[in-house]
Amino acid sequence: MHGIFLTEFKKYIRATRGGEAWVAVLARAGLQSRAYVPIQHYPDKEAAALVAAASAFDGAAATQILESYGRFIVFDLLSLYRGLLRPEWRSLDVIEHAQETIDRVKRLNGLAIGPPELSVERTSADRLVVRYESPRKLCVVGKGMLRGIGEHFGEELELTEDACILEGHPFCRVGVSIAAGAHDALTAPEPAAA
Repeated sequence: MHGIFLTEFKKYIRATRGGEAWVAVLARAGLQSRAYVPIQHYPDKEAAALVAAASAFDGAAATQILESYGRFIVFDLLSLYRGLLRPEWRSLDVIEHAQETIDRVKRLNGLAIGPPELSVERTSADRLVVRYESPRKLCVVGKGMLRGIGEHFGEELELTEDACILEGHPFCRVGVSIAAGAHDALTAPEPAAA
């Protein structure tokens, strides 16, 4: 697990549950003496233990925590890597070019990060199909990130899923589109004054 996942998780826990919550989560996970650095790699089991500990801390389901965390990290990631994004891009454009951007980040930082593997197909101007594959099975984080990207750009995204790793499929496949009515609201002309 790449360290940025864990340092951002610490930031998320502190922001959503208070400053002392991180200390409690670390202790519950048996990692009280552990400090995380964004540019290092850590065992996947530590991330799993931290999520389980956060779930036990306040009773929230692990999937709920992971999706909320995915939404949370979008702002930091888009800020950190804004130089790799084109100024005219909106939410669907950022998602469409996500794997390309991830690959550029890997090259720029000399990272040898493994999965996930994403492929994105633009099926129309307002719709994408995202395919996610990873033995880590963190698709819920990805779905949170998709929603967070939409929120960042002020666009409500509608997600439809026809395959999920968590349900036994070998990959996840999620349709992403601008929510019905949301696109019209963004492009509709202002009503004329009476």
